[in-house]
Amino acid sequence: MTHDEIEAIAALDALGAATPEEARAMSAHVASCDSCRRARDEYAEAATMLVTSLDPVPPPATLRERIRNAAVAAAGPAAFRRRDGGVPAGGTPALRFLVIRSELHVDCTQNHQRAR
Repeated sequence: MTHDEIEAIAALDALGAATPEEARAMSAHVASCDSCRRARDEYAEAATMLVTSLDPVPPPATLRERIRNAAVAAAGPAAFRRRDGGVPAGGTPALRFLVIRSELHVDCTQNHQRAR
């Protein structure tokens, strides 16, 4: 791969859009290339600055319920029951993680769409 291709992959990687193969190729290349390593680090810093500078946008009120319903449909209701048979008020830690991650994705997507 050329340096230009590696730098393009570095930009994608900073946004979480590089494929696993591209990320592996970039990692192998930047291990021995200072200029591409600097570019990768600069893209990562810029992406971090962009994300941290955005104001949070509350997700739609129905999002949490839609995510929970989709998770229950995918994993089955038994996956969300406590050992004593009850359902945890906030769901399992894995479900809470998925809800939070989905809310962050919606926040970033909405901010990106508004910025256009």
